[in-house]
Amino acid sequence: MKKITTIILLINSILAISQEIKYINANQLNVRSGAGKNFEIVTKASKNERVTVLSDNGSWTEVETESGEKGFVSSKFLSNSISENNDAKIGDYPIASIIVGLILVFLIFKIKKFLNNIFKFSSTKSTANKSVTKKIINKPKQIVVKEKVFENIKKEIVEKEIFLCKNCGSQYPSISLLTLNNCKNTNGKHQLYEGKIKSQYNCKFCGSKYNSMFQMTINNCKKSPTGKHQPAL
Repeated sequence: MKKITTIILLINSILAISQEIKYINANQLNVRSGAGKNFEIVTKASKNERVTVLSDNGSWTEVETESGEKGFVSSKFLSNSISENNDAKIGDYPIASIIVGLILVFLIFKIKKFLNNIFKFSSTKSTANKSVTKKIINKPKQIVVKEKVFENIKKEIVEKEIFLCKNCGSQYPSISLLTLNNCKNTNGKHQLYEGKIKSQYNCKFCGSKYNSMFQMTINNCKKSPTGKHQPAL
């Protein structure tokens, strides 16, 4: 009896020694009940998990997992040694993570500073632009000279001719346009005002004073034959 037991133990030891050990080289490999993808999944084997080879069946191998589950896996996902983990992430390297974080903070700071400088320059440029308007009195036209000063570097002069109606104060850029249109204070066309352009106008009938031709001509005059004020030349 002892000899039989010894022989059985010896045979088991030989079988154990002769069993081939493999390692899973895929993440969550399906272990199936038969040699093929059509068989149901018995369990899953993790990457680098040690399995014992029980038999070969073409491109499939029957294995026993560390938990004692038996089944078939594709032979191409078995290796003779543990696979190195090449899926390292940036989080696996604390120093590299810190360096990358510092670089990102530096870039954000530089971009923010650059944008602030742009907005600051635009604001300064807007303040530096000054417009100075001067009125030069001519007869019978008014020329408005506009000097645009940009940081004392460049001067741009724009001239604009203005012609006034003596009855209603309407303004036109040319005499032809002035005399072509109807006047609201008379039954006829506009009539050119040939006097000097002033900061204050006096009515030639009653002497009333107004700051603009328009203000004067829209008001009534008791002494005027047209009923409206008219400027004195």
